[in-house]
Amino acid sequence: MRLLFIATYIVAMGISIVGYSMSPEHVATHFGIGGQPDGWMSKEVSLGFFLVLKTMLFLLMWFTPVLVTRIPSRWVNLPNKDYWLTESRMPQTKAKMDRSMSEFGAAIMVFFIFVELVVLEANLFDPAQLDERIFLTAMGLYLAYVVVWTVRLYRGFRKPAGAWPPVGSPATKGRSTMGPDEGI
Repeated sequence: MRLLFIATYIVAMGISIVGYSMSPEHVATHFGIGGQPDGWMSKEVSLGFFLVLKTMLFLLMWFTPVLVTRIPSRWVNLPNKDYWLTESRMPQTKAKMDRSMSEFGAAIMVFFIFVELVVLEANLFDPAQLDERIFLTAMGLYLAYVVVWTVRLYRGFRKPAGAWPPVGSPATKGRSTMGPDEGI
């Protein structure tokens, strides 16, 4: 999955660079109702903005699995984090986060690729005009993917059946906190 994420990032960056060479000096970068442009940038600023945005998102998705294992658990928002952030489960947690973030990052890059192509096409007309139907269809598909991804993330971080409660929970007062897979 990481290779797909890297590949989509490289393609997304390439689309920005190729789009720069094809764009007019001032490009419409924001569109209102009806696909009419209502925000403009120079093509240099637009290129810089998209390159920096994509790179920051790439780095965020790439390093999230490492951050989850290194920062204090109180700063981590993860389903059942008391279970998944124990030292013995950290390699499994990191692997799950790596797959999830790589998949989500690839989806973001694919969405950026599509958006930039639609915006580039809009800027090739005089006056600029965005095809709203195509853009809204892409946005709807991306949002549907985000919902599915979120449900899968939450399901992937459920506690397995029969999992022992976390240390410090009311259920562990006065009991051993060793689960069946953590004994001798």
